[in-house]
Amino acid sequence: MRLKRRNDSAFPSEECIRKRFDNKNTMASRVMEFCDDNPEFSDVVEMCRPLASNSSERDEQNNLKKGHVYLLKHDRDYKIGHSFDATQRYKQIRVQMPLETEEIHVIETDDCVGIEKYWHNRFENKRLNGEWFRLSRSDVTAFKKRKFM
Repeated sequence: MRLKRRNDSAFPSEECIRKRFDNKNTMASRVMEFCDDNPEFSDVVEMCRPLASNSSERDEQNNLKKGHVYLLKHDRDYKIGHSFDATQRYKQIRVQMPLETEEIHVIETDDCVGIEKYWHNRFENKRLNGEWFRLSRSDVTAFKKRKFM
């Protein structure tokens, strides 16, 4: 990809391609689908097969990467999200949102996606929109009791 990009400025950058396909497993699977429809690329299928196989096992390992589930506050509303770098994510949110937000609590976890989903489900009846909730003081206290999950 890098060589192609160096020689052809119209070719998408490596960063663009990685964002589009999420991870190597997804990219390998999509390349294999393309190659199945184009027999002249049959040799590429064999190169991609090891990356695409066991993708669910690799996805599970990726989901267990250490990270954080965070609770941010704006006015009376709270955002529950996850990140592999909570400080960096908080900075991004402050830039994206014109509203003043305050970091309330961060839970360290080895299953960001699962723990975030747990809190979203727990407060489902208090959901405003997306990851925003109208939480009570006792809800926030329950969230803050957790240091690690």
